[in-house]
Amino acid sequence: MRWLKLPALAALAVVVYSELATDRLASTQILWWIPRSMLTLPALAWLLAMLAATAWTARRSVRLRDDARAEAHRLVWWSAAALALAAALFLRDWRPGQLRAARGETEGPRLVGDSPGEIRLVHWNAACLALPISAGALDALLATGADVILVTDQCWMLAKGGAERVRARGYEIVQAGKFTAFTRVPVREARPLLASRGRTVGRFVFVARAGELVVDAVDLPSETTLPRAQLMRTLAAELSAAEPAKPDLYIGDFNITRGSASLRALAPDHLDSFLVAGRGWGGSYPRTAPFWAIDLALVRAPWSAAEYGVIDLGTGRHRAQAVTLRRE
Repeated sequence: MRWLKLPALAALAVVVYSELATDRLASTQILWWIPRSMLTLPALAWLLAMLAATAWTARRSVRLRDDARAEAHRLVWWSAAALALAAALFLRDWRPGQLRAARGETEGPRLVGDSPGEIRLVHWNAACLALPISAGALDALLATGADVILVTDQCWMLAKGGAERVRARGYEIVQAGKFTAFTRVPVREARPLLASRGRTVGRFVFVARAGELVVDAVDLPSETTLPRAQLMRTLAAELSAAEPAKPDLYIGDFNITRGSASLRALAPDHLDSFLVAGRGWGGSYPRTAPFWAIDLALVRAPWSAAEYGVIDLGTGRHRAQAVTLRRE
């Protein structure tokens, strides 16, 4: 029976290896993308089942009692290790507390300058919603009352009176390639930086009361066969050639999970807003079962994340991300 625990130990070994390697190697990056709960919880359940079977054997067989008891002790330790690992990984992706920033429309829009040193952004990858449901999605976004709302692939959202509804709520509409910003904060610059091989980056410069905030909106390919480490090294080199100045904030759909080593190639000085100031569950995709944290907000000094959370807008494939930034 002692060999029956090997599948569970193999699953835990995959977790430990992938946590260390993340997406550094193209050949094993897919292991990093397996949701942690899909490995740790079945492994824990299997170990506990083996423990119960071993304890039953120890009670029923005099001949095997000593061996069964020794194996039971080992299984207790393995089960405790699996439980600790599962709990640690769950707490990395979930932070206690409710997102204050997810205000409803009934509370009214948040005025720019409520807190002079802060600015609140909401980003959502709309992924070109069909026209019939775009109006409801737009209303859900406007209900957040954010200072700046960034939308990837809004497509039909501003049709059928959508633009008028946005402006009626006090927003200016500016675009940078496939990215659209609804903003109550003055904009000094909005332009595309890169659009090549499924990689798109657009730059916005917002003139907030606390100072300028330079934002690069990001949308990267979703193909699982692409080596993420190489992708990000190439992207960083091309962006540096196009615009040497790094932004204060990278935000968008990276199609790279939180904590991946490849992110350091693009943003070595930036911090993940969820890891700094997260509230609730940190996954954003797919919307109905967000196992993967692929929509990210990476910020660097002099700005920092005061609060971050993920919002279910009730439609689309992605959840939106809301981040409140504070200038130090």
